[in-house]
Amino acid sequence: MQANPRKLTELFGQTLRYMVPIFQRHYVWDEENQWIPLWEDILEKHKQRLEKQSTSEHFLGAIILDQVRKQSTKEVSRFVVIDGQQRITTIQLLLASLRDFVDERGFHDLANAVGGNLFNPFPEMMEDRSKEIYKLWPTKFNRDVFCNILNASSYEKVNETYPIIFKPRKRKPEPRDRLVDAYVFFYTNIKRLCEDGVNKHSEEDILLELYGVLQNNFAVVEIILSEQDDSQEIFNSLNALGKPLNQSDLLRSFIFMRAEKSHEDLDSLYDKYWGFFEDNFWDVQTRRGNLWSSRLDQVTRIFLSSKIGVAVDAKKVHIEYKNWVREKQPFSTIEDELKAFFDYGNWFYLLEEPIDIDEFDKFAEFARRLKIWDVTTVYPLVIFLIVEAKVEWTEFLECCRTLEAFIVRRLICRKDNKEYNKYFIEIISRLRQEGPSLSALKKLLATGSGATRAWPNDQEFEYYWCSEPVYDYLDSAQIRTIFKLIELHLRTTKTEDVSLSSISVEHIMPQDWAEHYPLDGKLIPWLMYRGWYSPSDDHEANKLWDQIEDKVMARNKAIQSFGNLTIVTQPLNSKMSNAAFIDKKKEFRNSVLLLNRYLDYIRRWDEVAMAKRARKLFDTAKTIWFGP
Repeated sequence: MQANPRKLTELFGQTLRYMVPIFQRHYVWDEENQWIPLWEDILEKHKQRLEKQSTSEHFLGAIILDQVRKQSTKEVSRFVVIDGQQRITTIQLLLASLRDFVDERGFHDLANAVGGNLFNPFPEMMEDRSKEIYKLWPTKFNRDVFCNILNASSYEKVNETYPIIFKPRKRKPEPRDRLVDAYVFFYTNIKRLCEDGVNKHSEEDILLELYGVLQNNFAVVEIILSEQDDSQEIFNSLNALGKPLNQSDLLRSFIFMRAEKSHEDLDSLYDKYWGFFEDNFWDVQTRRGNLWSSRLDQVTRIFLSSKIGVAVDAKKVHIEYKNWVREKQPFSTIEDELKAFFDYGNWFYLLEEPIDIDEFDKFAEFARRLKIWDVTTVYPLVIFLIVEAKVEWTEFLECCRTLEAFIVRRLICRKDNKEYNKYFIEIISRLRQEGPSLSALKKLLATGSGATRAWPNDQEFEYYWCSEPVYDYLDSAQIRTIFKLIELHLRTTKTEDVSLSSISVEHIMPQDWAEHYPLDGKLIPWLMYRGWYSPSDDHEANKLWDQIEDKVMARNKAIQSFGNLTIVTQPLNSKMSNAAFIDKKKEFRNSVLLLNRYLDYIRRWDEVAMAKRARKLFDTAKTIWFGP
């Protein structure tokens, strides 16, 4: 490792290229935190030079570079920027704004001198002049805007290319690219500097001394790594001192640093694979337990866990991935590696943002329901089946149906889902050994045991379906979805199509049942129907409570079960919701749902009727969510 102080003109005065690798963050410096402090430091040195005072060097920090071996004699020497890309980019934009201003004011020789810090000379001698002419080659994300600014050669052209746009009824303009804002900031302040100082000094002196400040009074510490230095570890360590890198940032750096050193076409790799992950979709933060992570971090963890067959700690994805790649060498090229990651990302995207088109409809519905069941931990297994196992599409959809049957049965039977992240990864590992198929998946799920892995059989499923309250255990979206799927299962090709996009859950016997629903043939006092009664001096009331307490509790449990719940497309008004059954039945007759036709011929609604309806519903439920 070599460390040397370098003035800015020494940094940019030679024929060379600084390559900002893809794994680096985008340009993020802003006016308040970086541009203004930098400009104030420049003004201080500029004032000292104009007043002929002695000036000292101002260090902007370190630039850490990793030299890349040349592929040919014509190729311009290039250095990968491990750290310092934000300040290098900012200085380049400052120099571009100075070049354009002095050229506009007619100082063409000075403009050429400044421009020599932006472009390499003798393009006709280069291997690829379209790239090698630039001293700085930013990431693909920032590159087009950066090159457009440098090539515009005028403030007017930059503003013409990136105009200020006001949308209707908006007071503030639409945000421009931060690189454009930086260029405009420095150009505007250079212009103001000349206007403010023209009474004391000539414009030429002001501009010459400004360039002198950049030439002689600002410097960096240039650190060039040797072949023995681990550039990625240095990158990770340096960035850990500031905003911590995400696991996906670390993965990207690990992949693209290797691609850089193996001389693969980084732009092509970026365009084909990594550009997909630059969308804002991947920045969305989601919470799992106490840990927040971006979607890109999530798919990184899913990818690795699926590949190695073990659930990976969210904080150790990078180190586990690096160890896996170095020990197992699972990919012959970086492109194979990126393609595999892209395929996982693509199907993760489809799970998170389902698309309703033709054959994807059933998969899209399945993906939406996974969110409702709150079991996105099954994502690795779903993606594995389609991406790696390459299960045929019809069989894949049946695999999805099998997984959902497993998940919903366990949900209704109140099984713990805390081990799902480990269990579904274990299934992947077993499928790799035994050969992935629908029959293999069913067999593996059927052999699970215990509270965290057992697939409930019909007997257990029936008990929870018919006997246990669900209204306070499942959330409303889950209950609506269960009844919606039962309704769809009951329909035939002759059934009129009815939208189920807006449905609500209704209790057939209302929760406030005391006024209209007798218990053992008698209406009971309202103080008793919720089980809130406390013994008092009223001996008759106490006696009655002793007789009916268990039955009240049993009814309050029964009315929260599937047998007493249904869905309607139009919510009943609050008055009708608590009405007597004979009156509610008239309302239910207006329902177009087949689910509610069952009630047409029921004369009395009590616990017996609820139990019969629960068993009737169960006959359909056990078909939809089948058992092992």
